[in-house]
Amino acid sequence: MPADTGLPRARVWLPTGVVIVALLAPAIIPWVLRSREQAIARELQEVNTARPLAAARRAAFEWTAATLAEYRISHNPSFLARIAEWQARHDRAAKALAVAAVWLGPEAREQLALLDRAYDDFRRARRDRDQRPLGPEEQFRELPGINARAEALLTAYDRLDAALVAEGDKWQRELDRFGRIGWFTNLFLSALGVAAVVTVAGLTRREQRARAAAESAVRTRDEVVSIVSHDLRNPLSTVQMAAAYLIDSLPADAVRTSDRRSLEMIRRGAESMARMIQDLLDIARIESGRLAVERAAVPLPPFMDDVATILRPLAEKQRLRLDVTVADGVDSVCADRDRLLQILSNLVGNAIKFTPPGGSITIAAEAENGAVRFRVADTGTGIRPEHIPHLFDRFWQATRSDRRGLGLGLPIVKGLVEAHGSRIIVTSTVGQGTTFSFTIRRLC
Repeated sequence: MPADTGLPRARVWLPTGVVIVALLAPAIIPWVLRSREQAIARELQEVNTARPLAAARRAAFEWTAATLAEYRISHNPSFLARIAEWQARHDRAAKALAVAAVWLGPEAREQLALLDRAYDDFRRARRDRDQRPLGPEEQFRELPGINARAEALLTAYDRLDAALVAEGDKWQRELDRFGRIGWFTNLFLSALGVAAVVTVAGLTRREQRARAAAESAVRTRDEVVSIVSHDLRNPLSTVQMAAAYLIDSLPADAVRTSDRRSLEMIRRGAESMARMIQDLLDIARIESGRLAVERAAVPLPPFMDDVATILRPLAEKQRLRLDVTVADGVDSVCADRDRLLQILSNLVGNAIKFTPPGGSITIAAEAENGAVRFRVADTGTGIRPEHIPHLFDRFWQATRSDRRGLGLGLPIVKGLVEAHGSRIIVTSTVGQGTTFSFTIRRLC
């Protein structure tokens, strides 16, 4: 008898097990996935909250250091109030970042701790200097040391940002992976019955909400970048004007070579920051659809002469040859002159970065089907095929260690070309060079 009853029992338990799974799976599997997905979404939200705070803290520190340098140069007491204001902004951002850092991963927390220690050393050194009575000339001589400490601290900020980016990427990949798992889970649960279908619908809605939360965090970050960029323009203009005034007004024999070099470094740094701020504002306008181009007939021969006059010194400084050509019969183009100059400047600047000394860059304008095709070609290192799809992504760079800009030049070029009703085309061969081209109609 036992041998006879074993098989029927198996036949009973198998469908029973299937029924139990069918009843429990819609409850257990979605609950497990939902809990994990929500945990990942929370981690991603914390990273996306921390990054704008870290950016705001960095910006406040940069302007604290810049205003402090202005004060040491000019001894204008009004700069002390600005230093205190930027210091207060930095402390508020640092306090908010410390609260958000509780939920960050160990690498980000470690980098934040290293940054805090480096910043404490910077402030301690500043207090020590402030307690020593120094004459104007001695304060000038200390500027390179201050700049070196500030650069070291900016490197600590870069490491923190890299850690936050890596952690955000990790959680975004996890969230994407759970999105794919959710799709297969939905398919499986839909086969188990109406109850499973209802559960799948709930899981899908929750997944959409999690993605909407992540997108909202990205939008918040972009808004913070835009606001900070606007707020930085006025004090940055002050730095530029003060540096230019000191360089132009002080007699050459009254300023030490090292001091003049420090002033030049301040001016170049301010100009670089001004370009970065303008890039941030341009990309914000492009993505919000608020970028306007004022098209008019632009005579090409004089325009291309201006392009050569502006860009050739930049190329020659890097020991590169810049050739500018206009085909016969190409007399004008319907474009926003300033924006067209910005497009070509960004493309040439990008070519200069990746073309070794002794190479050449060519800007050409040719007639093509009632339009003008502009080409910017270089003999540089070229672009690997897998990198080309990412060229126009915001903040993307082939290597994280590349600090020659924000990675916004090509996205801005793409937005400006599209605003003219065209599209940018890239062709490249590794080791031989790269060509960017686009067309703009001739008649307005």
